[in-house]
Amino acid sequence: MSSTPATSQKQEIVLAYPDEWNYPLDKRQLSPEVDREVGTWMDHLGLVSSDLDRETYSAIMGASKFALYCYPSADVDRQTVIGKMLAVWTRHDDQIEGHGISDWEADVLGRAASGDLPEPSFDNRYLHGWWEVGQAFRAAAMSPHWRQRLGTHVTAWYRGTNGEAALASRCDPPPTLDEYLPVRRGITGQTIWLHLAQYGTDRELPEHAYGTEVEEFHYLAEHFAALYNDIFTVGKDAKSNFPNAVSILAREQEISWTQAALHLADLHASTVARWSALEQTLLSTEPSLAWWVQTARNNVAGETLALYRATRYFSPPTAPDGSPFPYYPSLRLGARTVDPRPGEGYV
Repeated sequence: MSSTPATSQKQEIVLAYPDEWNYPLDKRQLSPEVDREVGTWMDHLGLVSSDLDRETYSAIMGASKFALYCYPSADVDRQTVIGKMLAVWTRHDDQIEGHGISDWEADVLGRAASGDLPEPSFDNRYLHGWWEVGQAFRAAAMSPHWRQRLGTHVTAWYRGTNGEAALASRCDPPPTLDEYLPVRRGITGQTIWLHLAQYGTDRELPEHAYGTEVEEFHYLAEHFAALYNDIFTVGKDAKSNFPNAVSILAREQEISWTQAALHLADLHASTVARWSALEQTLLSTEPSLAWWVQTARNNVAGETLALYRATRYFSPPTAPDGSPFPYYPSLRLGARTVDPRPGEGYV
């Protein structure tokens, strides 16, 4: 996807989704109730240590934003559960990033998320948080098959952090893009996030639908997330000396960050095309799954928008050497260019 510079100094990097992904929110607003409930719950778990920590974490996280944008049909109660899950998950990710976690603990966290673990000691605050979320899924009458799949996805994500830690610690030789992208896809969490869409809509996929096409949708959702996340966050990652697809590609091909970001935007555009073709394949044999296809679109576009508007993820205005950041990303949904500022409603 080609772009033209907005100024003589910075290049626009466009990420675009088709018009039919530009779902309306019917003037629904972000719910302060969700953020209040999530904040109170994080206090209950002891995962925020001060008023300043609470305020800072709430500002960078924006649980209500992710819940509304990704699950627009979910009621406030379900958005709150989703927000709690995101909060404990992200907080734990911050603690283990670059270090990883034992396979045993990954397995236990997955069982907690599935609602199948007996209540653990409150001393393990992250485990107890996941357990409380898992009990909410059980109370909502999500099927055992759905909950078990969620637990499997959560365990796989936690185990994937070990691969990320190994790549982050490698200096000589540094990771290649071919080595990095599969690991990055696996730790985007998008398989969990897309699976959660069934909870958000209070409607589950039938068992027979878990076939090749649905698995491919999950793979493509992970690919989307790896691309847009790294385009958004290369400045932050570089300052932390953390791997990122933009900086890795720039080093490998001896090109600028801007050229590398443009290449990743092209990959994003080709992934949109693959997704659209997959929709046609799935709906030609399973037309009754049109509701899930739209839900999956909402999920991917909403996640991109939430990240685009989250200060936690956005690149700083300068490069690590202090020079002006060389590009700026923009997000288009159909014919509309999205305002990056978190305004009222959707755009």
